Amino acid sequence: MSCAQNVGVSCSKTAARRRSIFRSTRIVAVAVTILVAAFSSAQAQPPVSPEWQKVIDTAKKEGSVTLYSSFAPSNLKALGDAFTKLYGVKVNVLRDVDTPLMTKVDAENSSKNPLADVLTVTDLGYFNSRGSKGWWAKPVGPNFDDPQFDRTKYLSNDGVFITGGFVYVVGWNTDAVPKGIRSYDDVLNPVFARKVGVVDPAVSVATVSFYDYLAERNGPKYIDGLAALRPQIFAGMLPSGQALTSGQVSVAIAVQALTAEKAQGAPVDYWVPSPAWGAAFRTGIIAASTHPNAAQLLANFMISRQGQELLGKNGVSVLPDVKGAVTSIKDLVLYDPTALKPEHVEAFRTEFKTKFTGNR
Repeated sequence: MSCAQNVGVSCSKTAARRRSIFRSTRIVAVAVTILVAAFSSAQAQPPVSPEWQKVIDTAKKEGSVTLYSSFAPSNLKALGDAFTKLYGVKVNVLRDVDTPLMTKVDAENSSKNPLADVLTVTDLGYFNSRGSKGWWAKPVGPNFDDPQFDRTKYLSNDGVFITGGFVYVVGWNTDAVPKGIRSYDDVLNPVFARKVGVVDPAVSVATVSFYDYLAERNGPKYIDGLAALRPQIFAGMLPSGQALTSGQVSVAIAVQALTAEKAQGAPVDYWVPSPAWGAAFRTGIIAASTHPNAAQLLANFMISRQGQELLGKNGVSVLPDVKGAVTSIKDLVLYDPTALKPEHVEAFRTEFKTKFTGNR
């Protein structure tokens, strides 16, 4: 019976009681939601130690950090944007291939005028030789103690750590090669003369190892077969991939996985060899850095799950099961820098120049 039918019941009092109960229920619901959100946040972000909080606070006061890196430009931009959004610290990026970056860091340290705070390249020999001079600061961030980051394998005694890697895949332009490529031997088809893209071994020591991998996998005459095609030579896998996308070359022997380009409708595809050759990106915090706390904060972010999703996209991650990565570092045939003697590197580069650029 409603209050209108029962003259002994006050409609206004009943309505007031209902409004009061409704408000109380809403308050309880909101409180529960806040508690659940707070609990979830606490679960996602473990408590920060006072020591690490001091690093974060001081990094914010420093205001910026400069990263020299040979990672892909798009990955570096995504990393920098996310880091700045999270901490309010600007990331200045100088992107180039290994050799110019190492030369620049050498000059800066020699003149005691360091501009870089963090360096990421693939040349382990460089890191080792400069580490013996005390050039690198040891990382102190909490992510270096994460069980998923295998510090016994990926963090050296002098503080240099692996932040990911790149894998060379064979790519092709689907307009020019509609049937695709399924082996390294497919690349040696004479129809691809002057339309094959290769990477200059002068770019980095790691690239010399890639050509050693090709010869070991396909036989010592494989390099001669490539040279006979009079391929186009590129200073890295990124310009080689761009030439592939534009149709400047039909096949590229060493590019990164062209996942994003395919998704955007570019006429490209790629084949991942098994096992594939890859190289690790190693990172050092420069001990003479003018932004030491921001450098530590960036280093810690680079090996976080979020940082790995950004750096590992279309490439190689240092953590397992990273979304967007082609593979993890543990599943690659990594080049062994200790096996690359300087005389071998120089001899191959000279041989490459003779075979690939002579008699064109």
